[in-house]
Amino acid sequence: MEFNQQTQKWSLLVHSNTLGIGWPKWSGDSRYVYFTNWAQSPTHVLDRVRVTDRKIDRVAEISVPEGLTGHFFCGWITPTPDGSPILLRNAGSMEIYSVDLP
Repeated sequence: MEFNQQTQKWSLLVHSNTLGIGWPKWSGDSRYVYFTNWAQSPTHVLDRVRVTDRKIDRVAEISVPEGLTGHFFCGWITPTPDGSPILLRNAGSMEIYSVDLP
């Protein structure tokens, strides 16, 4: 949703039938709002919507080997200041070790 301070009204920016949209971020020139589209899982998708006419563009679709990127239940992808996509990749592991002490 977008709130217009002059009219004091909300308007729909992006419609989704799923719970798969998140991490909104304004572009540097305020012409677009970038967002993650989790509905496209298992790939990580960065879309943007043009504020003036609500046209949606696909910025990036990235497939990550070995699945998720380590941020809760979904991936995190966002634009850098120049609009290039950046993706969180957590390659850490959780292991259990057993050590025999003398």
